[in-house]
Amino acid sequence: MDDLVAIPQREKGGSIALERLDYQASWAVSLVLMLHGKSDDYAIAFEFHDDIVVLNGSALPMKARFYQVKTRTSGNWTVKRLTQRYKRREGSEKIPSILAKMYDNRVKFGDAVEVLGFVSNQPCEFIEHTKCPCTFDEGESVKTDALKKAMAAEVSTFAAGDIDLFEYHLSDLPLGRPGTMLRGLIVQFLETQLGIPDCPSSAFVVVILEHARERSKHMGSVTNFQDLMRAKALTRVQVQEMLDETKRRHQSRPKWSTVANDLTGISPV
Repeated sequence: MDDLVAIPQREKGGSIALERLDYQASWAVSLVLMLHGKSDDYAIAFEFHDDIVVLNGSALPMKARFYQVKTRTSGNWTVKRLTQRYKRREGSEKIPSILAKMYDNRVKFGDAVEVLGFVSNQPCEFIEHTKCPCTFDEGESVKTDALKKAMAAEVSTFAAGDIDLFEYHLSDLPLGRPGTMLRGLIVQFLETQLGIPDCPSSAFVVVILEHARERSKHMGSVTNFQDLMRAKALTRVQVQEMLDETKRRHQSRPKWSTVANDLTGISPV
């Protein structure tokens, strides 16, 4: 996957709005929790070629999954919204649609792309929400046919079978305070990974979210894959180090029974 560094990014947007950054980072962390529960190696890159990129390894990855995170306060996503093109502020040229921008990663990286994922807090009008995550092709046939037709008209290299690359992910995280629900997921994650009921989660939450936020910010030039991993990615090894430190801190805390004996006979004043 050296092409991730060699091929220029489609866009390098400026600073990300804080609300979007928090939601995007929170969803990415929830994805980290899911991936870490499996045995496979992984690396997640932030704001590099797409909002989130999942690689099937941190050393020599061969496959990538790209995710675009879009939030809305209300309203379903429709074929029109996903494929609509708007004129640029100056001139008559139109900018690519949402799905065309996502498909650009397929054009750049070819068969290395496993998934082009669309993530939102709002449902899609032609996909039953109970099916999510699922491919777009699992939606209503009339609407998916219209979507494929629109994509073929916009992107000459788009083939009908490419629709299977697109996945819809309906996020459970609330738009207003995604971190609240994420904290509950992390508590469950720590109990599963460390075997410690009611393990204090505050430090872990702060550290992993800060990692996600920092890696979402635009950085200077990345000249090789190692630079990419250092500046923009969160790996299995790093998450495991966070877990090990959380466990070490928990086990190093003195037991209350020990502390209580030292306090015996001391006046509350």
